Amino acid sequence: MIFTDTENNTMKQILFFVLLITFLYGCERNTESKVVILISTEDSLSNVKSGDKLLFHIQSFANEDVIKNITITSSDPQYGLLTVWDTLLDMEKFDYDYQYIVADYNDTTTVRLTFKVFAPDNTSSSLHATLRVKKNDALLSSFDGIMMYAAKSNNRNGFNTTSVQTLYCETTDPSQTDIYDYDDTLSVQGTLSREWRSKTGVLFARFNDFNFAAATKSGVITAFENAAKYTSIKNLTNGDIILIGRGQTALGVIQLIDVYDELDTANDRYVFNFKKIQ
Repeated sequence: MIFTDTENNTMKQILFFVLLITFLYGCERNTESKVVILISTEDSLSNVKSGDKLLFHIQSFANEDVIKNITITSSDPQYGLLTVWDTLLDMEKFDYDYQYIVADYNDTTTVRLTFKVFAPDNTSSSLHATLRVKKNDALLSSFDGIMMYAAKSNNRNGFNTTSVQTLYCETTDPSQTDIYDYDDTLSVQGTLSREWRSKTGVLFARFNDFNFAAATKSGVITAFENAAKYTSIKNLTNGDIILIGRGQTALGVIQLIDVYDELDTANDRYVFNFKKIQ
């Protein structure tokens, strides 16, 4: 079937109003307010993922006086009630495209967005949109080939999980030293301690059955929550899988690739891969 330009425009207008009516169907609106708000979107709200960008077209006008300000809040079981946008307007009409970026969720959840405009006397009008968000099960990115040296090597003997950088413990603020090679003064001279500790409260859990290659955020979180956690980890060896976090909050997972314990301490080092929970 072939449509003329006029028919095409008519079909587009019908589609827009169908989408608008569909969006507003589940919304609540205060018609007694001095200000009015209208919201529309062409994006699906029933099957979204963390990181998706949803575009909402916001229109508002004042029946009396002006629109004082507009707020957008989100509410969900994981983050609670958050204000995602709050701006002063002081105008009679408002027309704007707002882009909402879906937050990262550990499980499938429902998010309620509330769009609200206020008059100068604080009377308001609001609309609600409900999003069905799928949990984020994407594979975590890996930082590979990280090299952390022994405490007695006079080299980079610590690691910061936020910047994913090795550091010199002796000259770095302790608040930055998430992991470091423990200097065991009782060990045999020239022998690698094979023990890690933390200056920032990081806990360690050896979990060699964990599938590092297929690590997802939810997988790391679940494994860390259920693992036995310690303030240090000893007897480190090639192939160890180490979950790390603070309290019950997972930070990521480490795969130990090589442990080099040479004749002297200058080149003693650990080589590992790290998957970080953002």
